[in-house]
Amino acid sequence: MNVYRPKYKDGNGKTKLYSRYRIDFIDGKEIRRRLPAFSSKKESEKAGEMIQWLMSSTGRTLDPELQRWLEQIPKAMRETDWRSLGCCQAHRALQESRWTASLTTGGNR
Repeated sequence: MNVYRPKYKDGNGKTKLYSRYRIDFIDGKEIRRRLPAFSSKKESEKAGEMIQWLMSSTGRTLDPELQRWLEQIPKAMRETDWRSLGCCQAHRALQESRWTASLTTGGNR
C-alpha cells in the first residue's frame, strides 16, 4: 500500500500537488487500485490500513470497528464498488447501513 499526493500541471505549466491524497494498493484480485482519500496524510494512511484490514478479512465476519469505519468514510470512498475489490463484506455492510438509515429517516437520506 502506498499513500501519496499526485502532481499535475496548472494552466501556466507549474507543477502542483492535488489537495487530497490517494491510496494505491493491490486488491484481492491482484489488480492495482487507486482511491481518493483525505487532505491529511495521517487520515489517508489510517484509511489505507483499514482497507488492508478489509482485504485480509475476506470470507470472515466484518469486525465491528471496521463496520463503524465504513459507515463514516466520505461519500466518494463509500460509493466505491467494494465487491469489485474483492470485499463483499464491505459492500454488504454498506448496503445494510444505507437500508437501516433509510428506515430511520423515512427514506429521506
